[in-house]
Amino acid sequence: FSDSVGHAFYEGDDGAYNLIPIQEDSFE
Repeated sequence: FSDSVGHAFYEGDDGAYNLIPIQEDSFE
């Protein structure tokens, strides 16, 4: 899923959500 500032997450093997670094310049 993604949060409101565009960080993407995936659910890891332990059930925890991990941040996926994404390359975007939309945070100016």
